[in-house]
Amino acid sequence: MPKDTLPEGEKTHTYEHALGRRLLSLGLYELFGLNVTPEWLDTNIRTPKSGKPFILSLPHIHYNISHCAGMAACAFADSPVGVDVEKPRSVKEDAPVRRDHPLRVHKVKGALFVSLRQSSLKSGVE
Repeated sequence: MPKDTLPEGEKTHTYEHALGRRLLSLGLYELFGLNVTPEWLDTNIRTPKSGKPFILSLPHIHYNISHCAGMAACAFADSPVGVDVEKPRSVKEDAPVRRDHPLRVHKVKGALFVSLRQSSLKSGVE
């Protein structure tokens, strides 16, 4: 079925998937100097029964892709990693923030980013 005849939801999913794969390619180039093509990814990515894809020829590179609502994210690490992207919800601008909490929420140009303070990792907070 040609892409222009896909139902709207499938078009969005196809776009998000392609965006996630592009982020994977960019990350492999920026972080590891690997210039890969979409065809190379198709040939080298395997998804085991556990459902966590890996790069067959680069098992030491851990990555995870998430996509939703026209957005995508890709994370890389030297051990298994996960990332999740969700449709934005309204957040009160004046919502109180616990200063001692290891999670931080940042609002940048209407997007929310959640991060874990590096000092929390060093102290063993999970």
